Amino acid sequence: ATANGEHLLKIRNFSSKNSTTLLINYIDNVSFAPVDYLLRSDQETFSLSKGNTVRFYLEGGPAQANQYYLMIAGFSGCYPGFDMDGVNVPLNWDMLVGMCFNNPGFIAPGFFGQFDGNGQAMATMAVPNDQSLLNLALFYSYIVLSPGPSTPVLDASNAINTIIVK
Repeated sequence: ATANGEHLLKIRNFSSKNSTTLLINYIDNVSFAPVDYLLRSDQETFSLSKGNTVRFYLEGGPAQANQYYLMIAGFSGCYPGFDMDGVNVPLNWDMLVGMCFNNPGFIAPGFFGQFDGNGQAMATMAVPNDQSLLNLALFYSYIVLSPGPSTPVLDASNAINTIIVK
């Protein structure tokens, strides 16, 4: 934040490694809903040549201790998302999203699992050295599942994305 209470947002162009800084002025009496279920990763880009593994950190908080989650990945962005059991999941429905639901955990270890006693979990995904994946953007979110035979969705995390680079 600047001395005037303005906030700076840096946006990075992954193809040129340049960044642009935007000045954001917050409007008084406007609030944004907090994200209760946080998803973050240790990398925004991962390299084909280095064979990186990206780690995803799922932070559901103490209320989600020992609950089940499903990480979802998609190709088609995150807005407007789709609704499931009255919850907006911030990914656009596409073939990859459907595959995540039809075969939980098929993408990588930890994409389907259970939060620990603190409501946290970690998933990893290795990047194969396959040139056809170059510049591919993937979008991710996770949903919190209610125990029971119908496994309704309780809530969804924020969406994040990664880009596969050389």
